[in-house]
Amino acid sequence: MAEFVRSPRSRHLSGTKAEEITRAIVNMVVQDYMPLRIVEGSGFKNLMSLIAPEYSVPSRNTIKTRIDKVYDEEKSKLLVELRDVETVALTTDTWTSNSTTSYITVTEHHIDKNWEMKSNVLVTREMPERHTGDNLAEKIKSCVSEFELGGKVTDVVHDNARNMNAAGEKCPDWNDANCFGHTLQLCIKPGGLVSDMLLLATVFIKTFTQINLKPHEFIRKPCIKFHAWRRAPCIVHKCGKTSIDTSNRVLDRKKYRLTG
Repeated sequence: MAEFVRSPRSRHLSGTKAEEITRAIVNMVVQDYMPLRIVEGSGFKNLMSLIAPEYSVPSRNTIKTRIDKVYDEEKSKLLVELRDVETVALTTDTWTSNSTTSYITVTEHHIDKNWEMKSNVLVTREMPERHTGDNLAEKIKSCVSEFELGGKVTDVVHDNARNMNAAGEKCPDWNDANCFGHTLQLCIKPGGLVSDMLLLATVFIKTFTQINLKPHEFIRKPCIKFHAWRRAPCIVHKCGKTSIDTSNRVLDRKKYRLTG
């Protein structure tokens, strides 16, 4: 009897405390993208037996039900918040998970009364149907209707995919815009500009760490290395006139010099 009284499992856990623990587990699963089966793992159960031995760990079905409940609560709060917003902009994209499941995500952005930017993910839902312009437009319109944003959407921003552009043409109620970042990426990626700039920056950093270099070599040596690695002609200046060294060899410092 004495051992039973002293045992932590014999202590009564209040309903409020048990609910707090369950909610904390739910938040952990959601925020850290944990699988639902974690609550049924022996490691997790051992951990909970040390932290709260009197707590009964819920099943994965219970956690799933709680997640759905929290989602409904947060969605209701967001709907109330969005009713006071005059205009919003949306960003959307489709993507594929590691398990080759297709999804669509729609995020809203608005400025609140305190002039602070607010962003909320409205939906991330499976999209098994074909990603045609008609289907994508229907998904976006359905999301706008679900969150009572009719007449408030000013712009919808997406990438430069043809199906997204086609979806935009079927949504005349708002402006359709391509993502500037994605457009810029498409412009510079074919020419390898980003990789070239990163390579040149790396060469400069490595060169500057060599303290024995003379001042004129701070610019000259990295440029020579860079063009040699690129296997491209190195443009230098000879007696004030531009010439091209196609040998990709180290330039004779007595004959050539860089100006700048």
